[in-house]
Amino acid sequence: MTDKKQQRFRQMREESSALIKQAAMQLFARKGYGNTSMDEIAREAGVSKGLIYNYFDSKQSLLLAIIREGIELLRHLECSIYDSGAPPETVLTHLLEAVFQAATEQPDYWRLYTLMLLKGDTFELVQQPLHTFMNESLQRMAKLLKQLSSENPKLEARFLAATLDGVLLHYLFLPKDYPLQQMQKHLLKRFLPTQNK
Repeated sequence: MTDKKQQRFRQMREESSALIKQAAMQLFARKGYGNTSMDEIAREAGVSKGLIYNYFDSKQSLLLAIIREGIELLRHLECSIYDSGAPPETVLTHLLEAVFQAATEQPDYWRLYTLMLLKGDTFELVQQPLHTFMNESLQRMAKLLKQLSSENPKLEARFLAATLDGVLLHYLFLPKDYPLQQMQKHLLKRFLPTQNK
């Protein structure tokens, strides 16, 4: 196979895999992991069930691929903000903006993430990658809050993370009525010392 054909083949595989993951994520977020079949995913993606198994061994491996991809995107986003060299106040502002923007642009991923946290049976499937990412995220956030003169940065990081989880949960289930922008401003006021004066 020529380089051009190999490149086209890889591109087609990546596109098919992305299509399958997108369809599965939408169905998992809407119907739940346990209530979604591989047949439904194939129908939603417009591919054969056999093609799905070419890419993913099982529904569980498909779910893990979706969660891992989402975590990697979030990790990259967080690291790019934390490593920007901006002052800590700007970093926190950009971090909150990015979280809220991601929630509005990718509501299916955030619904799926929320369902994974709330449902014990499916949480076990994704617990390890989520746990690792959450710990990394809390460490980065605690370091940032220490730079912002927090008296207890580890506790404040947990509080901010829990608050963000709650805000996103409310937003995802009441998107039209939820004051997301005002909540972002309120969180900045709460966590930025210069905004509390």
